[in-house]
Amino acid sequence: MLFLAAFIPRAVYPVSRPLQWYERSFRFMDAVLHGQWSNTVVSEHPGVAPMWLIGLAQHGAYALLKALGASPPHPLDIANRAFQTEVAVSVLPLALAIALGVLLAWRLLRNLFGESVAWAGAGFLAVDPFHIAISKVVHVDALLSMLMILSALTLLEHLRRSDVAEPGRSLWLRYRLLLASGVLAGLAFLTKSPAYFLVPFFGLGLLVTCGPRNTQHVTRQATFARDYLAPLLFWMGAAALTYVALWPAMWVQPGQTLATVLGGIIKHTGRAHPQPLYYLGELTTEDPGPGFYGITLLVKTTVLSLPLFVVGLAGSLTDMGRRETGRLESLPHRRSLGLLIAYFVFFFVQMSLGAKKDPRYLLPAFPALDVVAGIGLVTLARRLASWKAGVPSGALVAAALLVQATLAWSYHPYYITYASPLVGGPAGAQRLLLASPESEGLDMVANYLNHLPHPPPPIGGAGGVRVGVQIAAREAFRQYFVGEIADTREPGLDYLVFAEVYVRRRLAEDQWGAQWETYKYRQPAYTAYLHGLPYAWAYRVDDGPQQPAVPQPVCLGEHIRMLGYTLVTDGALPDGRVVHPGESLRLTLHWAATGTPGGDYSVFVHLLGPDGKLVTQQDNPPLHGTYPTFLWKADERLDDPYELALPPDAPPGAYTLVAGMYDWRTGERLAALADCAVPLPESRIVLAMLDVRPERVRWWEVAAWIWAGTLAVVGLIRARR
Repeated sequence: MLFLAAFIPRAVYPVSRPLQWYERSFRFMDAVLHGQWSNTVVSEHPGVAPMWLIGLAQHGAYALLKALGASPPHPLDIANRAFQTEVAVSVLPLALAIALGVLLAWRLLRNLFGESVAWAGAGFLAVDPFHIAISKVVHVDALLSMLMILSALTLLEHLRRSDVAEPGRSLWLRYRLLLASGVLAGLAFLTKSPAYFLVPFFGLGLLVTCGPRNTQHVTRQATFARDYLAPLLFWMGAAALTYVALWPAMWVQPGQTLATVLGGIIKHTGRAHPQPLYYLGELTTEDPGPGFYGITLLVKTTVLSLPLFVVGLAGSLTDMGRRETGRLESLPHRRSLGLLIAYFVFFFVQMSLGAKKDPRYLLPAFPALDVVAGIGLVTLARRLASWKAGVPSGALVAAALLVQATLAWSYHPYYITYASPLVGGPAGAQRLLLASPESEGLDMVANYLNHLPHPPPPIGGAGGVRVGVQIAAREAFRQYFVGEIADTREPGLDYLVFAEVYVRRRLAEDQWGAQWETYKYRQPAYTAYLHGLPYAWAYRVDDGPQQPAVPQPVCLGEHIRMLGYTLVTDGALPDGRVVHPGESLRLTLHWAATGTPGGDYSVFVHLLGPDGKLVTQQDNPPLHGTYPTFLWKADERLDDPYELALPPDAPPGAYTLVAGMYDWRTGERLAALADCAVPLPESRIVLAMLDVRPERVRWWEVAAWIWAGTLAVVGLIRARR
């Protein structure tokens, strides 16, 4: 059951985004199979451990299909075809390795803290939505986090057993766990450089356990060399041998290979992320500061795991754990809990000190958080069971895990969009961090375009649908789209696709910004929604004039006619015209010249509040002042865009959106006639009535804060006793 809970959500419908590890893994394994050892250096991360898994799966699946007589396309031949099957094959071994790692973590936790904690801690890890999300990507971070926590837990089990006297135990029995921890550490070092955190953690573990271990050993003070130096060298030797044995480049050019890794460490820790990072409502290319990962924890932990982590943390500072969990009554077990908390805290601090930050870089801290949360859950469940006779603590633990799983699985398969109710869910998280750093929703747009019942003939005349996609979004989009993908600036496109994450980050904006500034005012042909939020848009390319979404014929003066308007918000304007403070209104006024206007007129677009007073406005000649009316020609059509931002503190109520024209020299408005016959009051055109409402606080958000606050108070009370 635990294996399936961990494996299925990670393996079913991968939503892989980055393709660099897809391609690197195939080339890595190709170099191994051809004996080109020096070519196995493909990244400074270095990513070797996951590339073995991914590359073997890719080559194995390709060879199997050929052996069965099929003619599969080459895994790297990905032009103009959907290849999500190949991506799924690449994700599968990662999901399998992580699910097996959860089982191994369960066994280690059972030895360290008992059966209940093993189920609670491993259960939280199995259904952690943030860990699942990163596990579904062809990348290195999820495997790194699993290898690191397994190495740490194996070390803790070795230290625990070292405290137990076992006369006559062989050297192999004494050091087999130390060997296993070193091998797992070597695999982690082969995955990504943050794993070197395990070295000081190992030293800390030896320091706090060095010396008398129980009453039988008080008179046999261990020497520093035997109790500290020898285990450290043995562990590092096992890690080093694993590192060399599994990286062929180390066989032929060790110096150059290590220099590449060291250069990567220096590069990634000494400077901020070169791509814009969205944090607390702003874009930055600088270090966002030490609070970044605190916000990440608040957003990406669940309403159960974070408060229960606080309970587990508070329990470690008191004798609560000894009384409640049974397994923590001895010094070695309490020491293991303390080291596990130190693992989380010190890794959190290590990543906060680096200049380059990203939410997924904190992922290796989450397994430790989940385990401590499991300890907090068992502690709380046993306390509640002692208060209420007849309520088994195991049932309470199982119920909590079921709630955790339900919270996570409700986001399937787009787990990266999960955000804690403590911050208002996905909508609230958008103000803090990127809602979708992995471009969710692009697969939905691709499937929409793939399954159009009667695709219109391409404008360029060539066969197939041509789609212009932002450069940063192409890796994700082309995994699902069957057809030609091009630059958004190319002629002859049928559709343009934009992803919210790249629009907000303005990534490579110079290559698509001009197109977005035009199309963001139009009604998209398709919008990919998740949890009520827009994640991606597809726009039909049309070189002709737009048709107004809302026809509203009005004559202004003698030769200007408004045909209607199109109005969209940051998403799509819901039925009922409900908008929220802080949102933007994107309006297109559709004009036609029935003759040569002659005069020089400005357009006004005003948003009036419930009291009729002006809230916000935009006044300028048409097309942002670039095409004044005296240049218009007879029978000309014009699509004129405007954007108004509602103030964040806009009070609720009924707002009125109005427009019109006036002579900018005199301020006199052009007479506005509905249907060119009925004069409009104040010569202004009422376009729409908008219901401005603050985003309501959902009942489950209130419950989440009450729950978190209650557990925090419980933890503080227990810590003071």
